[in-house]
Amino acid sequence: MSRAAELAGNLPPPDHKALGEAADWLVRIQSGPLSPRDQRALLAWRRASQRHEEAWRRAEDVLGLLGRIPPELGREVLPKLAADARGRSRRRALAMLVAGAGAVPLAWLAARGGADAAFLLADHATALGEVRELALPDGTRIVLNTRSAIDVRYDDRLRRVVLRAGEILVETAPDTVPVKRPFLVETAQGRAQALGTRYTVRQFDAATGVAVYDGRVALRRTGQAEPFAMLSPGQSLRFSANWKSPLAPAEPADTAWQHGMLAARSMRLDELLVELGRYRRGLLYSADEVAALRVSGAFPLHDIDASLDLLAATMPVRIVRRTPYWVAVHGVRPSRD
Repeated sequence: MSRAAELAGNLPPPDHKALGEAADWLVRIQSGPLSPRDQRALLAWRRASQRHEEAWRRAEDVLGLLGRIPPELGREVLPKLAADARGRSRRRALAMLVAGAGAVPLAWLAARGGADAAFLLADHATALGEVRELALPDGTRIVLNTRSAIDVRYDDRLRRVVLRAGEILVETAPDTVPVKRPFLVETAQGRAQALGTRYTVRQFDAATGVAVYDGRVALRRTGQAEPFAMLSPGQSLRFSANWKSPLAPAEPADTAWQHGMLAARSMRLDELLVELGRYRRGLLYSADEVAALRVSGAFPLHDIDASLDLLAATMPVRIVRRTPYWVAVHGVRPSRD
């Protein structure tokens, strides 16, 4: 019997409101890694009442089964559900929690249909934890990071790549046609035009991040004709429709993910776990007492458990694995000597 099941006997049954809130968290977790702020909010919600804790126990049971859904089942069912699944994720997740974990496979695929349809319909996409390199018709090289999706739209006027989700590394090649066409990466917030360039573009929830390693990149917001920024080698920036971040450094080591490694330089522990969480299923978070610890090092992305063990061996932290899909990083317990 699991530890969660043992604890359940001492907890009151969750009410409908608590199950609904747990369903909201379940949908958010599976939509992508939680930010440090969201991780703290989830922990605060769980600690608010015993009914919340019991509702989360049911959510944990659901998370624990997600990795067992056969990929072929997803490929068969998701296209059929994509058209009408949008907006129903919360209701379907709630139905799963009320009905129990046995309802996971079909209900979960329905809940995820709208999000996964974007990957199914994209020209090129990567699965969770997958990194893939592509050669475009003009010789441009693109590397897709984990859970990334692009469309390639070349015509007589433009070489355009639409980033639907995730992150890409671009190494542009000179155009091969007599009339040279600009190379653009388009996101929900705007366009990044390459000027003989090696750069990355990442689609965040409400912003676009661009980092330049060679050449220059002109940034335009959606609907605007003129660039609002020109990035040079070693510069990075995030922007949205009405906001841009200060310039930040772009280090070549930041692209180590293309070789299966994550390079951290004095990175907050909670931010490191968000990045590692992009390559695994489930919930990965830090307790408040260690969230601000600074971490430097190289961490393998093909084996997140090994990366966590490396953290525990080099930092004053311990890894608590409640299930394979629910992992927390806590401070080391004080010695009783």
